Amino acid sequence: MNETQNLADPILLDTDVFSYLMKPGDPRGDSYRSHVARRMNAISQITLGELLFGAAWRNWNAARLADLRRKLRDVVILPFDTEVCEDYARVKVAILSSGRVIADNDLWIAATAIRYSIPLLSNNRRHFEDVPGLVLISEAPGKGTRPKNGGAGQSELRKFLTSQKYSPSSGRPHSSRTSGITAYGSYLSYTPVSVLRRCLVVDFFPLAR
Repeated sequence: MNETQNLADPILLDTDVFSYLMKPGDPRGDSYRSHVARRMNAISQITLGELLFGAAWRNWNAARLADLRRKLRDVVILPFDTEVCEDYARVKVAILSSGRVIADNDLWIAATAIRYSIPLLSNNRRHFEDVPGLVLISEAPGKGTRPKNGGAGQSELRKFLTSQKYSPSSGRPHSSRTSGITAYGSYLSYTPVSVLRRCLVVDFFPLAR
């Protein structure tokens, strides 16, 4: 994570927005740059998986993989826990009861934002705008919601970062590992090694090194 990012103003990037912003010259990212500037940018494990899948499926070369790895160092990758799973279950019941269907990956991303009480930045307004408990920021056409100043997101995310002994000041790794989270000083990198090995991704895309 860049030291210029504000720990007190977190935001969760959906996979589409992260992808727009990492592509130089992609005009789709222009309307979202102001939303991420000087904020603590985070992504979910689902987004990490989608990005790795996209790279593997398209057979990215070493240069593109290195660029993705650099971009991932500038975000906090938020892990699943029991509360994320509980929010996922609650939201899925509510969505299905309303007669709607939302893809599971989108529900997991929404549940991550809800669990950590931070807004979700997505261009996929149609999928997310009626998810109960979710604060959505989107530049796609339609109605939208904006987060209020302050809020629980600061304390929830700060508790997580504190539990991982996060420090934004050093580029050196911390000595401790906790539940698969590697604290690198300037970022947190979640590395589900067993999952990546099964996907044959870990051999050519070592995130935590």
